[in-house]
Amino acid sequence: MRRLAWVIVSMLAAAGAMGADELPLPAVPAEMTVPADRAGYILLHFWDAMDFDDAGRSLDRDFMGQNMANFLSVFPHARESDRRAAVRTLVARAAGNAAAAEMLESVVGDYLFDRRSPQCDDGYYCVFLQEMLAAGFPGRERMAEMLEMASKNLPGSVAADFEFIDRGDGRRRRLSDLRGREVLLMFYDPECGDCARAVGELDSVAGQLRMLAVYAGGDRRRWDSGKGKIPQGWTDGFDTGAVERDELYVVGALPVMYLLDAEGRVVLKEPAVATVLSRYSNGLR
Repeated sequence: MRRLAWVIVSMLAAAGAMGADELPLPAVPAEMTVPADRAGYILLHFWDAMDFDDAGRSLDRDFMGQNMANFLSVFPHARESDRRAAVRTLVARAAGNAAAAEMLESVVGDYLFDRRSPQCDDGYYCVFLQEMLAAGFPGRERMAEMLEMASKNLPGSVAADFEFIDRGDGRRRRLSDLRGREVLLMFYDPECGDCARAVGELDSVAGQLRMLAVYAGGDRRRWDSGKGKIPQGWTDGFDTGAVERDELYVVGALPVMYLLDAEGRVVLKEPAVATVLSRYSNGLR
């Protein structure tokens, strides 16, 4: 892993300049040889050549998007402290121009909060939101709401507990009752085609962890009518109301999944089906 990080960061550092629509990458001092130090330097100086008062660039969504993608690609190789410092520096540069600040906030959301983005990461998104709020970016109330949403059930935190009715025996149980083994929590709908496809694919690894499918839509008849759509060996649950009422989880486009460890901590937040399959098919646990 350290060798991989070195190769990626060295390539970035050696590039010097990118394409016509990309900012030139900073030249890392030769004496800086530790991969994390090199990545941190790149992040801290990534936007040095950017003038946020230049509307031709700062308001160009394609230009900002490409450079944001490049910037974020270095994040996994840098220390958390350097990531935050780099975000703070970027935000401070954009804060003086309201239009540029709004564009930056929008592009960050596209890359880090849109579930269709390969770089989607709620933890990184929270860092941006915190720094943008501190810098007085426009749309403070909306950003505060987004921060509250993105902060829920981040990797490393204990997943919010809730009660559900187990279709198997009709008993009321809690998510915390399943601790002791890894758990894949999936929010689904009996009439959701994407959910059915995901269940079918994930059933191949069901013997390696506990599978909990929960309907949180509140319509008991709808859930009752879906009997048999969740395979044997899974737990099929009906949320008794807390998930939606207390906004414990952000349940948007279904299915929504969380991988939990044996202590109930979030390992993966909203992973793709392929990510889960790869983890268990390739023995990466």
